[in-house]
Amino acid sequence: MKTNARIVSKVLTRNKNTFYALKELINNSIQANATSININLIPSEKEESDWQYHKIERIQIIDNGQGVPYTKFPKSILEIATDNKPNGFGVGRFSGLQIGSNMRISTVGYEKSENIFTRTNVEFDISQFEKDDLSTIDFYVDHEKLSSPATCGYEVEIFNLFSNREKCSPRNKLGTDFLPENFSFKLFQHYPLYIFEGKVQFVVNGNKLKRSDFVKSTPKLQKVTYTDPFGKEHEIRLQYFNLKLEEAKVRIFVQCNNGDIQSTALELAYNSMWYAPSMGTQYILIESDYLSQDFVDNSILGGLNNDWQALSQFLKRTIDEFFKKDNSKFTSFIKKLKEDKHYPFSSEEASLVPLAASVFEQSAFILEEDLHLLNRNDSNRALIYLLLRKVIDDGDLSFIINHVVGLSKKSRCSLIDLLDKTNLEEIINFSSRIANKLQSLELLEKIVLSETDKHIELYKKVANTIFKNSWILGDEYLSSIPTQPQQGITNVLEGLFSKYIPQKVTKKYTAITGCKPSVRKLISQITFNERRLDYNKKELSVVIIFAPAIQIGQPETVCIESFLYELGNNNEYSKSNTMFKIYFVASKLDAFARQKINASTSEHFVYPNMNSGNDNIRSYLMDWASLIDYNREKLSCAAETLKMNRIDVETAFLQEYPDLFEGKNKAQLRVIK
Repeated sequence: MKTNARIVSKVLTRNKNTFYALKELINNSIQANATSININLIPSEKEESDWQYHKIERIQIIDNGQGVPYTKFPKSILEIATDNKPNGFGVGRFSGLQIGSNMRISTVGYEKSENIFTRTNVEFDISQFEKDDLSTIDFYVDHEKLSSPATCGYEVEIFNLFSNREKCSPRNKLGTDFLPENFSFKLFQHYPLYIFEGKVQFVVNGNKLKRSDFVKSTPKLQKVTYTDPFGKEHEIRLQYFNLKLEEAKVRIFVQCNNGDIQSTALELAYNSMWYAPSMGTQYILIESDYLSQDFVDNSILGGLNNDWQALSQFLKRTIDEFFKKDNSKFTSFIKKLKEDKHYPFSSEEASLVPLAASVFEQSAFILEEDLHLLNRNDSNRALIYLLLRKVIDDGDLSFIINHVVGLSKKSRCSLIDLLDKTNLEEIINFSSRIANKLQSLELLEKIVLSETDKHIELYKKVANTIFKNSWILGDEYLSSIPTQPQQGITNVLEGLFSKYIPQKVTKKYTAITGCKPSVRKLISQITFNERRLDYNKKELSVVIIFAPAIQIGQPETVCIESFLYELGNNNEYSKSNTMFKIYFVASKLDAFARQKINASTSEHFVYPNMNSGNDNIRSYLMDWASLIDYNREKLSCAAETLKMNRIDVETAFLQEYPDLFEGKNKAQLRVIK
């Protein structure tokens, strides 16, 4: 017997609870092509009044799957904790030992080489797995050759349940999922398609689980007439089932006649703004004499199959019309929400970050169902909507999924896993940051260029504004925290600023013509901060903004170079462990000033070094228009990349959760299988 003792202990306790351990055994049955799975939760044979009575004494799982013939039994069943998984039997076959200390397996399989059926039995005790060297364990296997044909299958019985002991670990305890009133519905939550389509007949304690047990109301029937591309008319019947599931989704099952049995030949996902999560889980069965197996098989050709394209478009419109009648509440809410003064997206923002806006609208609708914020004109919605938008902009979709959107635990786990794979949270966060930066650039352009006279007070604080938005200068600090430099160096910098930098326009310096008097009165500004780079080094950033009426020409470059030269010759600071980055920003540069920065380096805006041999000082000269255009170009490239990434992510989410994250006017049908 081959073993991998290192991971056996993980196999026996890898499931988060006992219901998931039971699911491992059910999954094995399904993977073994079982069409019938009997689950028996067997109570004690004692009287209920007896103190030794247990509601569940033993658990049986019996299927009619392929079974395992004796010659394959050692490899398929007894190779413990390997990746062996023929006929669907992986390491999960031992998950029953998370529920009880003993497990009995019995299987009937067909032995092709001898043309006979065999029955094989083996019993496991969890104490057998407590030793590190499993290669010495001898499991007793009972084997017999059957004299007549038999039904193949696999049976597992779990007994000596941990839950019936005085002390039991939570991971080994039977939870509320095993209560008689919960168990069948829990199975349906985890295996809805198998039960709904009837592909697998689940039987619990002798009771067959039926589709009708889990439908909220009488299915709605819609009969329509479809005219095919050749002009022939066909009746198509659509049945709409509203299911008792927490997930918000629509699935379509195209039925075909196969040997006088109607079965699902194709599964489709439906996506449209006319369907809202509040409408619950909807399964749609489609039947028609027009739908042959060959026709459905050709659906995989998609756009290459004109007949399927015509039918799919017809089905989209038909289903749209059905949901429109039931969904006027959602559409009227979205219309009212967008008109509300507290709706936190402008039309421009909504176009820049459509995914974030869609998530917000879906979440707001779900909140409305509980809180009635908009309907009652609740003033708290101003704060709630802002907080909800901030959560979305920050990319914290996990919060929305866990606390706002009404999904089942299974769907929440699947959706969060999908977030990890697609980086949707990062994309929404990134798109929101791009939108905010574009808006900041628009405002900055008005303050420093086009409408300075209308924003005098804001201009007086523009240096501090730049530092709060350090990305404008090309600095993105993710972890370092800015602090105020020591008094000594601030005194030096302010002294050089007063000594060399013109404070306002005079006859001595180059003036920009056409400036309004209120703008001519504005003076130059300086601000600085310090960030620690590592244990020994720090960076001191200085922003010097020339008065808006001053144009940088030859006289002004002399001022800049004098400032840099004297700073570079200050041995106390320029040759210490401090790196200086000096930014000179002006309203306009003349040709002389522009050639200074163009000739220096391929890097944008770099001003020549005034102190050869001193690399501790880097200086930059720029005009507002060039700086703003440069940032717009960078953001445009980022937005284009984001657009491509968003398309990929939206495609992934469309496949799994089209109804939750898409609010598009155009319905979509997508083949699942």
